Amino acid sequence: MDKALFDLVPPAQMLKTVTLSCGLVAILVLALSAMGWCVPEISAGPAQSGLSIQSVEFEPIGSGKNVAHVSVSNPTAEQKVFLVDIRTDGRIGSERHYTATLKAGERRRVRCVFYINGPIEKNASITLRFYEPLSAESRDDSQYFQQRLFSLSDFQLRTSVKLKPVPESDIKAVQARRAFKSFQQLVREEYYGKIWDSVFSKDYQDAGFQSLDTFEMAMTDSDFPCLVYWDRDTLLGMRPASVGSSSNLIVLSVTNGKETWQINFAPSKSGWRVDWISGYVPTILQPRNKDDGGRLLLAKTQTFNTQHFEIHYYKNSTAERELRSIAQTREKGYAQIVESLGLSGLPSDRKIVLFFFEDMKTKFLDTGHIGLGFASGDTIGEVYNKKQHVDPYHEPTHILMRPYGEPPAILNEGVAVYMSERLGGAPALRYLGGRDQTLYARTRDFKQKGEWISLKELLTYTDIGSQGNRTVLAYIEAGAFVKFLIETFGKDKFLDAFKSLTASEDPKVRRQNQQDIERIYGSSLQKLEEDWEQSFVVSDLNGA
Repeated sequence: MDKALFDLVPPAQMLKTVTLSCGLVAILVLALSAMGWCVPEISAGPAQSGLSIQSVEFEPIGSGKNVAHVSVSNPTAEQKVFLVDIRTDGRIGSERHYTATLKAGERRRVRCVFYINGPIEKNASITLRFYEPLSAESRDDSQYFQQRLFSLSDFQLRTSVKLKPVPESDIKAVQARRAFKSFQQLVREEYYGKIWDSVFSKDYQDAGFQSLDTFEMAMTDSDFPCLVYWDRDTLLGMRPASVGSSSNLIVLSVTNGKETWQINFAPSKSGWRVDWISGYVPTILQPRNKDDGGRLLLAKTQTFNTQHFEIHYYKNSTAERELRSIAQTREKGYAQIVESLGLSGLPSDRKIVLFFFEDMKTKFLDTGHIGLGFASGDTIGEVYNKKQHVDPYHEPTHILMRPYGEPPAILNEGVAVYMSERLGGAPALRYLGGRDQTLYARTRDFKQKGEWISLKELLTYTDIGSQGNRTVLAYIEAGAFVKFLIETFGKDKFLDAFKSLTASEDPKVRRQNQQDIERIYGSSLQKLEEDWEQSFVVSDLNGA
């Protein structure tokens, strides 16, 4: 215990204040730099705002939990929403955002908790972007009104503090072990909402996971979070070891013989709460199996062939146990896609190659790919277990449509999203959120909230996924637009558009795309958008 050093914030360290103003003179900048204060690069964003950033203050910076305080004022006569987006880079970057509603004339200090995963790297940085969105729920990632970039190398890092050992018989040691055992039991029983409400501190909620949904995804291996946070099964195998204290924190070391973690407990009115967990190595940083062109993956998996699919699966996996059902579902889906879109299908000498992985961790360690699924050429990789089944229509649609052209994302991604709904129903769109809503219902909701991408802009997208938090909106709109085109004008005209339009950044090609879609559908782009909007506005809320 005496040899263990933990990165905690000593109470004696004073708040390190960085008062930032666009009017700082050069002499003051040089003076602050010489004193060890961090002077950021300040740049105006593309958006305008009536809000004014008064100052940004950081508590001492270190690995783990950190805190920034942003002072903002609203000198206008109207109530305004303020949003802070704070990001760190490094081996694993993080992004957190915080909102506040300011009354007319109000000044507010917004506390932003964030984390830095692992040791501080020399070239790491912290970026803050400030937004004035229409509401706390909506934000266009590109429409910030100011950005401030801080270099971590300019900060005076907080010092490591040696913990004071706590005897096993001490009441604090007993309480720490009891709190950890209770935490483990709740994880084992999958009471994640209760953990969120009664085990985690507010800071660990905000800096650690930001939302209950993210925490649940990390625990259930259902999305990217499971690769960057601590592992559920590893936590359940941990045993309490030594206990130390620093200031008002209790730090419990837990181990399984291979790894040792530190769990910081902070006091609250209802008892000790988990305030931070450190010492674990996220899956994304663990050594991966060497890439050998797929030979190792082929050697590790079994193979099953159908008429149109070559299916690879791991022995004793969920996919192996449900292999016959999977094969029937995929062949049925293949036939439905071909019939629905009037396609010719793949040549007889080609098959769609499917790899099924039991969980995201296995998939990442064996392929390096992050997410529930991927597609490359004629190969698809998917996570498949009792809780997770990737939509069986989206990626096959891409493969079957590829010979017909490379149109803008509104058609290319739109047809795959549309096939998911048409063949799988609204539940097939759960990967896009929305409580099992149809494409038209989701599109209606977005439009009513003022969240919208015009048809003219969407037609310029060469891909979907680089639009910040508008990615889901772009997918939903693209699917709804293709649904409108096919169900209003038929699949032949759609295939004509798919073949004629080309995804490109070239302004000339984009102008030609607009001319081609207007020619094919005999309508101006504006009229096409109006008719499309009318189709989802008047559609049946339950059945469209």
